Amino acid sequence: KKIELSLVLPAYNEAPRLENCFEKVKKALEGRNYEIIIAEDGSTDGTDKIARKIAEMNKNVYHLHHDKKLGRGLALKKAFNLCKGKILAYIDVDMATDVKHLNELIQLAKENDVVTGSRYLPESRVERPVLREFSSRVYNFLIRKLLGCRIFDSQCGFKAFSRKFFLREIKKINEKSWAWDTIVMVEAIKKGYKVKEFPVEWMEKKELRTNVKRLIRDFVLHGRVILKLFLKWKIGMKINL
Repeated sequence: KKIELSLVLPAYNEAPRLENCFEKVKKALEGRNYEIIIAEDGSTDGTDKIARKIAEMNKNVYHLHHDKKLGRGLALKKAFNLCKGKILAYIDVDMATDVKHLNELIQLAKENDVVTGSRYLPESRVERPVLREFSSRVYNFLIRKLLGCRIFDSQCGFKAFSRKFFLREIKKINEKSWAWDTIVMVEAIKKGYKVKEFPVEWMEKKELRTNVKRLIRDFVLHGRVILKLFLKWKIGMKINL
């Protein structure tokens, strides 16, 4: 029987959260034909041991280990290369996005090439530090204005893709960082794929410091990616993404 869903759980130092995430996802997917790939990206806190144990105890779970951290984008792409499902998806292990939305994500992915949860649609419900929400909203505003993409939340870690979109587009994207999500969304919109953004309940789970140093680092990283996309889609330059 063909696998309906391949779900990737990207995990870097997620030892306190991985097992709980897996159990909740397993319950949410009950009755579906699926596989789970734990993309464990060079963790140093024992996440690799937990992932290995989960895979050993569940025949449809695979542990993909990297000795050194590759970065979110590259780790996801390597995991998707192993996927056999019609729908390829990933969710963040901290489960900031409520897992109750998982079946909605899958259903929408049957009719669209790219589906993403969104924290910033009118119906969305979000709890996160004010400074982080403000910087995130500004970032997505710049994507809409500078790139002409109607997207309100490019970075939500709750996405699904058609196999066609993966084979044609994701395989060509080389970005290693968190900004990978932005490139995926912009490329999908600009190339005319069917893209769906839907509201979710989202709560900040990790203790992420909102200091100036972090904001500057994020600004430089994501600003670089917006510039590359602007040069490609507005200026017409050939840019390696």
